[in-house]
Amino acid sequence: MLKAVYGNKCLFRTHVFEWFKWFKEGRETTEDDPRPGRPSTSKTDENIEKIGCTPAP
Repeated sequence: MLKAVYGNKCLFRTHVFEWFKWFKEGRETTEDDPRPGRPSTSKTDENIEKIGCTPAP
């Protein structure tokens, strides 16, 4: 039914079941858990100055 309403913008069925399980176990947020490794972005004030761009508002 979700696919009929939202098309390709809906979650996969397996993700819906995972989220259901997590919330049933007490999870209270939809934010991603922290992951080990490098950060997903390297946008810092220092890097912005190096390439000479102005930061977006």
